[in-house]
Amino acid sequence: MALLDYVNLLGWLLFAGTLMLILANGHDHLWSNIPGVSRSLGDESTTQNRRLAQGFGFWAGLVGGIGVALAAIWIPMPTASAVRLVVTLMFGAAALRFAILEQRALNP
Repeated sequence: MALLDYVNLLGWLLFAGTLMLILANGHDHLWSNIPGVSRSLGDESTTQNRRLAQGFGFWAGLVGGIGVALAAIWIPMPTASAVRLVVTLMFGAAALRFAILEQRALNP
């Protein structure tokens, strides 16, 4: 692997890890000792929105995985690229769904 491939992989892992931390960060996790953050992340609507977004990400990953498996019949695709595509789709869909739900909750 060339240096550019390692940089690409590291950037993707950083992106996926950041999205995972954003979605997994509940009131009993990483930033819970900061009172303002704890209040805003631990309320009922944010917890419900997080659950809905994680479920949406699961279904997006499932559909994306089926789509990539079907596309691999006609398009040659390395395994690492296929996995990266599905995982990025899954985390991206969950993060965007969470952002949309939070925006709706803040601006009814």
